[in-house]
Amino acid sequence: MEEESGQSIFQCYQCGKCTAGCPVSYAMDLNPRQIMRAIQLGLKDDVLSSSAIWVCLSCQTCSARCPIEIDIARVLETLRHQAVREKVKPGDKHIETFQRIFLGMIENRGRVHELELGLRYNVASKDPLGHSSLAVGMLKKGKISKIRPGRVKGASEVKELFRKVRSLEAGAAPQEPGEKGE
Repeated sequence: MEEESGQSIFQCYQCGKCTAGCPVSYAMDLNPRQIMRAIQLGLKDDVLSSSAIWVCLSCQTCSARCPIEIDIARVLETLRHQAVREKVKPGDKHIETFQRIFLGMIENRGRVHELELGLRYNVASKDPLGHSSLAVGMLKKGKISKIRPGRVKGASEVKELFRKVRSLEAGAAPQEPGEKGE
C-alpha cells in the first residue's frame, strides 16, 4: 500500500486530526484514523470491504490536517483502485450502484445533474420514491436549479479522458482519437 500510494502509512501515530476534520466520518463504518490503523495492522479485507473508501469525498481535508503530511485522501483513492482491481464488493451494495451511475453521468455528459442522478439511483436500487423528500427540499432551496440537464462545454474531452483511462487500465498504450489499433 505504501508503494502504490506513495505515502508513509506507518508514520501515522493516530492523532485523529484526519477524522476530526472529515465532513463525512459520521457516515463511515471505519473513519480515516481507523482505516490508517487497519492498514498498519494488515487488515486488508476489512479495509477493502469497508464503505468508508467509497463514502470518502476526496475533499483532502484529512490530508491537509495531517501533522506529518500523509496524503490520506490518496491512500483512500488507492484503496478504491485496489478494491476494484481485486473485485471486492463494498459492504453496502448501494454505494457501488451510486458510484457506477455517478461516474457514468460524468463520462457521458461531463458533469452530474443532481435530479437525474437521484432518479437513476432510486430506480437502480429498486426504491423509485426513495429520497424523494430530499429532492423536494433541494428544489425549494435552489440546490437543483434545472429540471433538465444542460449541455456542458468540454464534455467530449471528459469522455476522451475516460477512454484513455480504460485503455491504460487494460494495459494498452492510449490511442489518439481516430487512430486504429494494430
